Amino acid sequence: MIDLEKSGLNRFTSITTIASMKPVYCHDKDSIDAVIKKIIDSRHRSIPILGKNGSVSGIVTATDILNSFMTGMDFSKPISGIMVHDVLSVNSHDTIGYVLQKFKVSRRSRFPVLHDGKLAGIVSDFDIVKFFVDSSFGEKTENVMTRKPFFIQPSISIMNAVKTMVNSHYRRLPVVDSGKIAGLVIANDLLKILKERNYAFPALEDKISSVMIKNPITVKQTDDISAAIKTMMVHEIDGVLVSEDAKLEGILTERNILEQIN
Repeated sequence: MIDLEKSGLNRFTSITTIASMKPVYCHDKDSIDAVIKKIIDSRHRSIPILGKNGSVSGIVTATDILNSFMTGMDFSKPISGIMVHDVLSVNSHDTIGYVLQKFKVSRRSRFPVLHDGKLAGIVSDFDIVKFFVDSSFGEKTENVMTRKPFFIQPSISIMNAVKTMVNSHYRRLPVVDSGKIAGLVIANDLLKILKERNYAFPALEDKISSVMIKNPITVKQTDDISAAIKTMMVHEIDGVLVSEDAKLEGILTERNILEQIN
């Protein structure tokens, strides 16, 4: 474990000092298709949804939308039909230390930040993790990563990759061929592909190898966690594959790192 203060953060400071105070959001009457565009353009993994009075009435993730696609949902319909109504949020006066613990207990990765009941910002677990980029954890990546992660093969179809992501509840799927890392698929990229192909089922029979991220960013098992954080920041990603001689050894996400911060 590593103390929060080693990052230079003060656990008693307001969460607004590190949160994004220009949040991306949609309205509950916006179409699912419009929300997909907002997710793709913003590169966020979830979007808060505002109701009639401007309060947060729901939240939707890329995986929620992929799930609705598999059930044949009409994407011209309002996002309110598929959004999650049970929204966990934090308040603008909450401290960084309090929010850190709420991330851990809730297992959520992003919270809307409310002020007087209205959306004021968004905070993610990586907003805390990134402050450790120059602080040596004194802990190797292999001791924190998720070992033996679920993966798919390059020969499966795009449709089956979507099904796998929905059923497994993973936001990222490594692609492994003959024991070696061949690529990576993430939920937001699958949304983009669906939109580009007009949400047509027959257009999704191509192999996932044709659209996956080739040569994904990796780190080594022996890297200090802070080095992995730096890699994630440089490439603007929230998780990284851990490999040795091109073999998949694990996945390191902001969640893995957050659990090490006390």
